[in-house]
Formats: sequence, C-alpha cells, structure tokens
Amino acid sequence: MFDVDAFVDAMAHVRPTCKNVVVIFSSGLILLEQQAQALRDELEARNISCNLVHVDGVNSVYDKARARISKNTDMVVILRDYVTNSSLQTLVRICSETGSTLFASDAHSVEQGAAAGYCLDEYEIGLLVGEHAAKVLKAPEAVRDIPMMYLQADQLCSLHVNPFAMKKQGIQTSLKDFLMKKGM
Repeated sequence: MFDVDAFVDAMAHVRPTCKNVVVIFSSGLILLEQQAQALRDELEARNISCNLVHVDGVNSVYDKARARISKNTDMVVILRDYVTNSSLQTLVRICSETGSTLFASDAHSVEQGAAAGYCLDEYEIGLLVGEHAAKVLKAPEAVRDIPMMYLQADQLCSLHVNPFAMKKQGIQTSLKDFLMKKGM
C-alpha cells in the first residue's frame, strides 16, 4: 500500500486549490481498488470531491474519461497499471483540453505527459535490492539467518514534475516559483 497522506500532500502541492478529483484505475485489480478507496477516503476527509472511475480495458478509457472529466475537474489521478499507462496520451489530451491536471503514481507517466506525480524511485529500489542480494550471496552464514530487508516506501517516493505539461494542464506557476515553494 502506498502512503496516501504523502500522495495527497503532493497533489495539494501541485494544485493547492484542488476541490474536484477524478481517479482512474483498472477494475479487477484488488490492490488498485484498495488504493483508490484509500485515496478517496483521504481526499474526502480533506473536503475534496473524489469520483472513482473504473476502466475495464484500453478501449473504455476514452469514453469513461470524457464522460467524467470536465472543466470543473481540477485534477485527474491515474494509478499505475497497463491500462492507464497504455491510455496515457488520451488522458493527457483530455486534461489539456479541460485544464485539468494529470497526476500520476509513476515517473514514466510524468515523463510522457502527466503534469506531476508522486512516484517510487525504481532505480533506487534496484540499487537497494542489488546491494542486499550481494550481501546474501557473500554472507558466510545461512540465508535463513540473514535479516529480511524491508523498504520504507515514504523514503523511496518523491514528487516528480513535468514543467511543459504543467502549463498545458492548468498550473500557471513558473517552475522556479514551484521549486522555491517546495523548498528546493
């Protein structure tokens, strides 16, 4: 499970006046459904309206997104999976047309047109797992005696931004001002 509070905090940093969110995710994937529910609960606790949109496949994304995303939609959140990633350019186009901000849960989507995202650093995870694997392989003791490795998701996630997409999707703050506000 991802850190819902940190995820919503990152969303609020990108679009502080956000009051209406649409979350798009694949139905049938239990983890994504749990994440979407947790995200809706946290948003509603912060008095932000949240509309969950279940999509069954790539072919259903356009129609469902077009029906739910309007000029009143401040932010569209996509939870990472094959369907949303395959439909990314469709969602980017709809968000650009409506002035809604597309917020992703993976860095690749940010690189490909989402305005921002709160994402795991997959490179860093690879380094940590590789170091642990080397430790296991080199250890003189039995594998069962080596402590299990636990990753702290909150330490491996960060806000990613796409300044070109931000402007097209309703964020009027300059990148310099945005980064200063973030404390960078």
